[in-house]
Amino acid sequence: MKSRFFSTFILICLPVFLTAQMRSPEIVKINGLNYYMHTIKDGETLESIAKLYNVTEIDVEENNPTVLATGKLKTGMRLRIPDLSEVSKEYPLSQWDFTYYQVKTKVKLKDIAKEYNIDVKDIKKNNPEISNKPIILSKVRIPLKKGSKEALAYAKYPASTPVISNPDNNEKNNDATNPALAFNWRNEKDSVKPNTATKEDDTSLKFSNKDCKIQNYNPKKQSYNISFLLPLRLMELSKKDYSYVSFLEGALMAVEKMKNEGFSAKITIKDAYDKASLSKALDDKDVEKSDLIIGPFALNLLQTASAFSKKNDIPLVSPYEIKAETLVKDNPYLFQIYPVEAYMNRELFQKTVDESLINVVLVYSLTPDSIMLKTYQESIKKTFNNYTDYVHKIGLRPEAGRNALAVVLKKDIPNLIFVASNDEAFVSDLLDRLMVMNSNRTNTIIYPITIYGTMQWHSFKMVNLTNYYALNMHIVQPFYIDYTDDDVKSFIHAYRQNYSNEPTQYAFQGYDITYYFLSALKNYGKDFKNCVNNLDIKLLQSRYKFDRFDDKNSGYANTKSFLLEYTPEMNVIKH
Repeated sequence: MKSRFFSTFILICLPVFLTAQMRSPEIVKINGLNYYMHTIKDGETLESIAKLYNVTEIDVEENNPTVLATGKLKTGMRLRIPDLSEVSKEYPLSQWDFTYYQVKTKVKLKDIAKEYNIDVKDIKKNNPEISNKPIILSKVRIPLKKGSKEALAYAKYPASTPVISNPDNNEKNNDATNPALAFNWRNEKDSVKPNTATKEDDTSLKFSNKDCKIQNYNPKKQSYNISFLLPLRLMELSKKDYSYVSFLEGALMAVEKMKNEGFSAKITIKDAYDKASLSKALDDKDVEKSDLIIGPFALNLLQTASAFSKKNDIPLVSPYEIKAETLVKDNPYLFQIYPVEAYMNRELFQKTVDESLINVVLVYSLTPDSIMLKTYQESIKKTFNNYTDYVHKIGLRPEAGRNALAVVLKKDIPNLIFVASNDEAFVSDLLDRLMVMNSNRTNTIIYPITIYGTMQWHSFKMVNLTNYYALNMHIVQPFYIDYTDDDVKSFIHAYRQNYSNEPTQYAFQGYDITYYFLSALKNYGKDFKNCVNNLDIKLLQSRYKFDRFDDKNSGYANTKSFLLEYTPEMNVIKH
């Protein structure tokens, strides 16, 4: 009776909420295009915000990297919504779907148009800020005629989006034997190379792998139970988040690949999006008998699942949660996939050249993030004997800014500039001034500069992307998808064939986690925890190397990430 009253209340109040929505009066111009600055209010969804501004959900996601990466909206969050009112007159949402092309290197519009079977004029009209010259934007909006084969293959929110049935109501779904997933896009001989772990940092391996012998696996005698606890909201279509559906789809592709390699498993999928649904999932006998649990995502749910994992001696994988360190320290069965910040800093602060041949500068603002600044100062001191502090004042007159920077930079040796800031306006101003200092009529570099930034810089929208390349920017990223890689291309092709959709980062993450840990089970059995670092598996967007936090009673944290280098030749190199 209570739930029926609640549903009725929502139906009555919903029209009132919709009529109360108003577009933000705040508009900013970035690269010649107007953007509404929208502040999220209680009850607003990705769909309702997109409708308010007459754009698509993918337009909102692609212009707000935090939403794209996490799939979450929070009250008070600020969003950039592109003003596409003129574009929509010729490309109405009722007749067109859209996707975004990720620019990785120099490319011409005609090449992009050919890939999507559209005209160059269609791209130009949907991206007023670009011309027919090599593109300097990071992403390009692509229009696709609704119902066309291109729309079905590429659009993230096509007219007909695949729906996964509720596994709890269909026993056949629990063994993941979907014929549409039957593919084998990577050779088996390339999949697992046991006992080839490198010794690049022996001090970080705080656990022994002396007992890690490859088991003689027999799929007829050994079958494992794998459980997924994901916030799919299968019974609430209006609240369904396709990011997690995409994660599951990528995971099922990994399951099918493992089956093609002779691995036997029973797959249990549970819809766990709040405490009540998680509690129900953990009461299930199949989950209790799991040899591996993947999920849940939210920290409060992960806490409950971690206690369950520890009590029942079941390895548990945290797919995305960044703040799980406390739980990992208390649960020897918990694996944290997202690299801890301290480990990512280790990738950033690497001494690669003779210190006498470089000039190290630490840049921060008048009101710095004190924790970040302290971390940077300590990390630089451990790596370099000498460095210079420089407090950059945003908004200085051009001449004053140039003179201040000139004091700390050298013309005859490389300048390694570490910037302890995630303030987009501050970073943009600093990079612009460095570019001005290096500009002259002969196009020769006055100050040899390499910039080191944080992973948040990768999602900045207002910073001129060409500055990253010209200043040889280096940033650390927990995940990186190389779209030129043959395995990535094969995965994307297979995903499109199976789901008539474009894989999100969540799909790549679902595949990587599932393929890696199922390989660990196949090679080392149920007690694989201390042997995972013996696996040398090429993944799609991740690198895994696990460390115990403190002692034998703690869990495992991933220590590997990517150091990305933006080169003056407009390439991105991963290290």
